[in-house]
Amino acid sequence: MKSKRLYVIDIIKAIACIMIFLYHCNTFLPGEWRFLTYTGQDLGNNLFFMVSGFTLMPSVASATLKDFPKWYYRRLIRVVPITAVSYIACYITGYFTFKDPAQLFAVFVYPTLYWFVTAILIFYIIIFFIGKLSNRTVNIILCIALFILYVCLFGRQTRLYVIGLLSMLMGYMLREALTEGGEDRPRSILYIPGIVSGLIIFAIGRHLDNIGAATPGQAFLTGFGVLSAGIFALIFGYGFKGDIKGGSVIRFIGDMALPLYIVQCYKTGFIGYYIGLNIDFPMSFPVNFVVVWGLALILYLYGKAVSRLLTLQRKDNVV
Repeated sequence: MKSKRLYVIDIIKAIACIMIFLYHCNTFLPGEWRFLTYTGQDLGNNLFFMVSGFTLMPSVASATLKDFPKWYYRRLIRVVPITAVSYIACYITGYFTFKDPAQLFAVFVYPTLYWFVTAILIFYIIIFFIGKLSNRTVNIILCIALFILYVCLFGRQTRLYVIGLLSMLMGYMLREALTEGGEDRPRSILYIPGIVSGLIIFAIGRHLDNIGAATPGQAFLTGFGVLSAGIFALIFGYGFKGDIKGGSVIRFIGDMALPLYIVQCYKTGFIGYYIGLNIDFPMSFPVNFVVVWGLALILYLYGKAVSRLLTLQRKDNVV
């Protein structure tokens, strides 16, 4: 019998997707609307990483070390085709919009715009081998070490990578612990204060960051807030399986996360530049919404088609 879907995954992915979309709209919104962009990068991104680790755990547990090429291939074909198309579009349009060719070259050598994509492809490899070669104690020590490293670092981009890996590892370990506790672990109303507390801690850390006090203390509050809110949200929804109203819409929004992120990276270099120069708020926001979501939908459908084609070809080759 087919097991029922864990809807907490779809809900968290959809919320994070909307957060990140709004974050990338910060250039279109005037000051009084900037609160909509507040949680996008830190909380939204790391909820995705945590959910990714949470969902990876069963496939890693059921695979062997020899299965790694096949396991990784299945993840590559979901990411690489749509990223490649976006890279080509970015290069062609960037050639005409970047004033200095060195800027365009830097996008490919050190892709800060696409840092999320490069990070997740590397994190897949790390999480797989951590899951196969280490034990619970080693993983806990690794989590503590990563968190200390995150707090002590001052480079924004480096912090994003470290807290992203930590979030994915925490999600992986949490799924492992919950699975050991039983698939039908009941939800508890006591987890709600945990979610709220995590969000408050995160908000305090982001507030300190915005007023210029980017200190290890601020990093601790932001990172701890992100992790605690994500952990409590996953625990709270773990026992919830079954049908929910609008489930297919929620799942679709969550599945649009990667193509939407890639389109928004591309938008930063070309689409956003054009809209920002030619269309004033409030019309710039709906125009941006239609353009970005429309392109993301095309990229999403393209990625699904290519992934299905490559999967079928691989099966034929095996046969």
